[in-house]
Amino acid sequence: MCSSDLPTTVSSRLVLLLDDFGAELDLDNGRKMARALSALPHQIFVTGTSQEVLQAHWGQELGRVFHVKPGIISTIEGGPYE
Repeated sequence: MCSSDLPTTVSSRLVLLLDDFGAELDLDNGRKMARALSALPHQIFVTGTSQEVLQAHWGQELGRVFHVKPGIISTIEGGPYE
C-alpha cells in the first residue's frame, strides 16, 4: 500500500518505523529506498546496529542520531542537529 492510498487524515499524520533498515539492502538499493522515503512528507524513525551503515544509506537525509541501551537514550555527538 502506498501513502496516497490512505485516507487524508491518516496520511497527513503518518509516521514510518523502519527496523534495521540496512540489514537486508545492499548500498545501492538502500540509497534508492532512502531517497524515495525521504521525499515523502512523513516523519521517519530508522533503527540500525551501525551508524556507518545508516549514514551510507541516508547521507545528508539522516537527521538526529541516538544511541539506545536499556533505560538510557543519548544523542550521538557530532550529528547534524547537535
